[in-house]
Amino acid sequence: MKLVVENEVLDINYPEVKVLPIQKFFEMAECPVQRDTEFRAQQKQYKEKFSRLKPEHCTGVSCELTEICYYDGKKYEKGQWFIIDAHTRRYFWMNQMTDIVPTSIHLIHYKCSSLEEVIELYQHHDESSSVEKGRDKLFGACKINDITINDPKLKGVMPYTHAAHYYDPLKYTKNSGFSTLELKEVVSDFKEQMIVLDKFVAEPSGGLKKKSGRKQAFDFHNAIIAAGLIALKAHGVTTKDADGHDLVRILKQINAGGKNTVSNLWDGATHIVNEFDGTGDILPKDGKGNVLFTYNEIKKAISFVLYWLEKALDDVPQMQIGKNWAIFIDGYYNRTCIDFSINTLLGIGEQK
Repeated sequence: MKLVVENEVLDINYPEVKVLPIQKFFEMAECPVQRDTEFRAQQKQYKEKFSRLKPEHCTGVSCELTEICYYDGKKYEKGQWFIIDAHTRRYFWMNQMTDIVPTSIHLIHYKCSSLEEVIELYQHHDESSSVEKGRDKLFGACKINDITINDPKLKGVMPYTHAAHYYDPLKYTKNSGFSTLELKEVVSDFKEQMIVLDKFVAEPSGGLKKKSGRKQAFDFHNAIIAAGLIALKAHGVTTKDADGHDLVRILKQINAGGKNTVSNLWDGATHIVNEFDGTGDILPKDGKGNVLFTYNEIKKAISFVLYWLEKALDDVPQMQIGKNWAIFIDGYYNRTCIDFSINTLLGIGEQK
């Protein structure tokens, strides 16, 4: 095998080493998709790692834009510096959470010609150290889309990747393993619906319900979140018309965990609550009554919720689920959009 020597390589962007006074480092911009640094700083593993200053903490990674660039409508100036690796320890130093604050930091400093290069460099360093998880990627994707999601149940990545896949399988050919840049696209597509779930469903209800220790306790499951995102998108629900919209009302009713099983015919919300509080027997469950959201069961779980959401919207109570419920999600978004558009043109159900 031939050894490639340096003078034969003409196009490698070799980094420089910069020594930066600590105050200048404190003033440097975060990477635009940086994870939730404050949340990480509260974790035991990082408190143990950074509470005492060690020499290896004083080396980080940064980059600099060589061109003016625009990304998602924002302008980034030529010459702007970003932190790539060292956000968490900087948080510790800035908030006096360590025994010693260094006077300077050594940075491995790269040149990047676009924000895409900045994000790719960030992802490379995070993946190589195995520190960025789905929650972190989602936080970064939300950050670059200028939204903040507060409810803890909405901070997991799984509902979004599966909602994206079933919303547009041509654009999102997979349902897991998304990079931060791919999640940025997902958040862009579902931005309004994410805010609706957070601000209009979770917040007024005191938060989305979590599974408690009791066997029969309602859980606003990932399948409900994914189905809610797709349904809100298909029915064109945004923050402008969420207040009072029937679909939002139904999702709030579901989150309350109440059900009316007295009648022979149940409404759609009752069917959903009954299944996700561990009482129902349609969807596969674990020993504790939790609906499974494994690879083989995901599609059925989301389909089940979508099926009964549509019955609830149409105010059609019934006892038995339709025979094709398990594939209800196939083509759901497109056919719902078509029906919604036709009804709107005819003046029927503009506000379902």
